[in-house]
Amino acid sequence: NAKTAEVLLNLRGAQLLGKVGPFKKSDAIFNHVEKSDYTLSQVAAIDDSSANITTLAKIRDRGGVAVGFRVNDANAFKEARIPVLRGEDLRPFAEIVADPAKIRQYCETWGIEA
Repeated sequence: NAKTAEVLLNLRGAQLLGKVGPFKKSDAIFNHVEKSDYTLSQVAAIDDSSANITTLAKIRDRGGVAVGFRVNDANAFKEARIPVLRGEDLRPFAEIVADPAKIRQYCETWGIEA
């Protein structure tokens, strides 16, 4: 909803930190979801690496939001049907999380259903 997007867009001091150390991202996500009693349909994920496409696809296939950002292999994301955020601004991702119908507005979808 609009309130969620507003909260996400106004996080003061929020920043991307880059690499956080060696761990398997998919295990971390799926373990957290399981332990927290969430479902993948409640997950929103954004990633730049084609190495994590399987994780993004699983989230998408289970009803969650999965988007690429500044991807390292656009063809891999296209083949996997993972939408890629246009531009350099992450703020539209918050709007997509609040309203997944906005994927087409902010992402390259290569004509596929997102």
